[in-house]
Amino acid sequence: MRIDVSEVIAKSGLARKIFGGLSPSYDSVLDRMTLYQDGTWKRRMLEKLPLEEGATMLDVGCGTCVLEERFPLKGSQVIGIDITSEMIRLAQRKRLSQVSSLGLADAEHLPFVEASFDLVLSCYVPKYCDTRHFVKELVRVLKPGGHLAVYDFTRPQGPFSPLLNYFEMGFMPALGKLAAPLDASVSFTFGALPGLIKTTTWCEEFGNALDEDGLSEVGREALTGGVVTLFWATKR
Repeated sequence: MRIDVSEVIAKSGLARKIFGGLSPSYDSVLDRMTLYQDGTWKRRMLEKLPLEEGATMLDVGCGTCVLEERFPLKGSQVIGIDITSEMIRLAQRKRLSQVSSLGLADAEHLPFVEASFDLVLSCYVPKYCDTRHFVKELVRVLKPGGHLAVYDFTRPQGPFSPLLNYFEMGFMPALGKLAAPLDASVSFTFGALPGLIKTTTWCEEFGNALDEDGLSEVGREALTGGVVTLFWATKR
């Protein structure tokens, strides 16, 4: 499969601009932007992972470690990586006991040897990546028998899709315009995300990529009417 390098670079740059600018207010913006559904989505994702004492977990795109701060991980030890140094610095200040290490890294070029982790998870990252490359990296660093879970925004489907599409394509841009006089970073984020969500094809590609890369027990679930989609799988 041919990778459009220019598109990958553009999306990577967009991710850095969004999250670098958002970092000081990321935790509160995340809650408002998802209408306080983010906690529900993270809880559902964790339900798909066999958390246990001593398990090694990689959080790809950890941000400010909202997940590690708000949810008990039953003794699992987390290594978090993110593409923006501002996010990593804020996460470090939290001094979370569940987090053993934090570092700056690209989701498509993970700085770990093969079969390093029992668990791999990621939130809000796939839409910025080449899907096949991203999945290959997640699978590469996962131990045999290990588990992964990933979710991100998608285009809603079903009977409530007009209302939910309005949230993504109408409410977000409107909120961005209102925020412009107060916070340029928040305004940029709420203005940029709807277009990215509308054009991304990560959801259509992700399940096939998991199958092709030798994973089993592949599952998929639309959450909140398809505002986000969750995938999980096990490495054979």
